[in-house]
Amino acid sequence: LAHAPRQPGSWLTWDVRQKMKPESDIALLLAGMRPVLIEGEFVYAMVEDLRGIEPKDTLCSFQENEGTTLICSREYADRAGLRYEGCFRQITLSVHSSLQAVGFLAAVSGALARAGIPCNAVAAFCHDHLFIPSDQAPKAIEVLSNLSAQTTEPNQPLERNDPSRHAGCCAPVAPAGVVAHL
Repeated sequence: LAHAPRQPGSWLTWDVRQKMKPESDIALLLAGMRPVLIEGEFVYAMVEDLRGIEPKDTLCSFQENEGTTLICSREYADRAGLRYEGCFRQITLSVHSSLQAVGFLAAVSGALARAGIPCNAVAAFCHDHLFIPSDQAPKAIEVLSNLSAQTTEPNQPLERNDPSRHAGCCAPVAPAGVVAHL
């Protein structure tokens, strides 16, 4: 599994990202979420310390009282001998969501819950990312696509933060096989 390069100029600068107003309107978020299934399988693993673990080898990490939780590729976890339970697929919601948006993830996780699909969410600067049990990911994409379609009124263009109007903004999807750090 390749990782997105971190080179000067390869990512949008802070100034460019600040000019793109994140969306906070729930109807626009749901209508424009455009769920994308990311290539590969991911796992949650917990380690006591990060010695020997390079940031490039993880998708993200979170420090808890019990240790550090890593989200990483299943391939890396197996290679590194990390213990984990279950395998997940990542679904990125492509709309540029505000970190202050109210109810977006509740609506998304509620729709998935009604379909009996577990959901682990990670909110990042530009997008929200869902980790769904691998065998349920195709159904999750269907549920989310239906939720988005039900929110969009026929013949009504998306307003403000329609991702199609802002090509390249916080690139909603990395190239195939590439994982960007959150």
